[in-house]
Amino acid sequence: MFLKFERKGKASVFAIEDIEEEKALEKTAEYLNQNHDKLHIFVGGLCEHRLGFFIEDLAHFLK
Repeated sequence: MFLKFERKGKASVFAIEDIEEEKALEKTAEYLNQNHDKLHIFVGGLCEHRLGFFIEDLAHFLK
């Protein structure tokens, strides 16, 4: 397996402002399930250990 980086193409951004918001898990899972063939990078700022817990919970919603 390898990663190929290109200078052309499109990047999309999906942002959740507050991972503790009521539907944050469902919205994120829906986006990831619809875009399962893309590379996803998670960046968490000011959420300390909660991002790890969010990702663990998110795994249960993914197909």
